[in-house]
Amino acid sequence: MDDPDRQAQKPLHRHDVLPAFKVRRQTRGDLDPVTIGQVVFHSLNQLFIEFVKDDAMAIPDLLRVSEAQTRSLAMLMRPLG
Repeated sequence: MDDPDRQAQKPLHRHDVLPAFKVRRQTRGDLDPVTIGQVVFHSLNQLFIEFVKDDAMAIPDLLRVSEAQTRSLAMLMRPLG
């Protein structure tokens, strides 16, 4: 098996990001990375749907809301303690 430090330097595929964070203990150990990935995807997808439906919404508004939601989810994923 690879050395953990060496694994940390490998480029990650998008499906590998959250599991890699878990292995590196950068997220809570009790969270399922697949489920969290689905939550992130569905959240961003819903924001995009709302953006497409709302002619008045500007891209900076979409990015601001997306960043706020992603930041909040990231804070919830942090290891406890």
